[in-house]
Amino acid sequence: MKFYHRHSFFPFVLAVLTLALVVFMFYAFTDTPLGSSQPEQVLNPVSDEQYQKELRLLTTEFIDSYQKATDPSSRNVLVDQALSSLLALRVPSQNKELHLDLAIDLSQLRQDESTFPRFVDRVSSQDWLK
Repeated sequence: MKFYHRHSFFPFVLAVLTLALVVFMFYAFTDTPLGSSQPEQVLNPVSDEQYQKELRLLTTEFIDSYQKATDPSSRNVLVDQALSSLLALRVPSQNKELHLDLAIDLSQLRQDESTFPRFVDRVSSQDWLK
């Protein structure tokens, strides 16, 4: 008695899935994204004057708005906006520590309103921010 042996597509499906996994892993672990043949854009360093001007504008607007706001939720919104604007600035190397300190002060100000005088003191300690 002869047995009829039906052929299965399982080995073919397994080979296709393995190949797909290998291709996926290759592109997942390469450094360059697909279709990215352009070189990265080189940013010019920011000047001290430009940074100081932008930071002066940001801090004076924030301090004025924060002092005028009476509602804690509106103050938190102002702090969040100021922090996102501060983090978006490009910083010269000599001002990195001040920039980080201001960002930390704003983060703490979001949680505790009593830290506002410390932020104002840090801003007023810089002659070029007055």
